[in-house]
Amino acid sequence: MTCCRLESQASEAGVDVLAVSIPFDLDSRSIPSVPSTKYPVTFTASFDNISDAAVAALRAALSAGHTVEIDVQGSGEEGWERLEDLLTKATVDRINTGLVILCA
Repeated sequence: MTCCRLESQASEAGVDVLAVSIPFDLDSRSIPSVPSTKYPVTFTASFDNISDAAVAALRAALSAGHTVEIDVQGSGEEGWERLEDLLTKATVDRINTGLVILCA
C-alpha cells in the first residue's frame, strides 16, 4: 500500500497522522527508499550488536537528515556499551543532521 493511499484513507477516517515509520535494517549498509509523503518519515530499527554494516547504515540515514528510532535489544552494561560504540562511530564526522530516538 502506498503512502499516498494511506494518507487518503487516514484523511477519510478523520485520523491525524503525525509521522510515517519505515522499518530499517541496520545490517543493510544503506537506507530504504522514502516514499513521497507530506508527513515526517522516521526509520525504525532494532539493535543488539554493532557491525560495520550497522555503522554505515546509521551514518547514511543520519547524514541524509532522517530520524532513526532504535529499539535497543538485550540488557546489561555490555549492551549499552555496544550502543554507545555504534552511536560514536556513526557520528564521528559530526556532519549528521538526523536525530536518534532510543527505545529500551
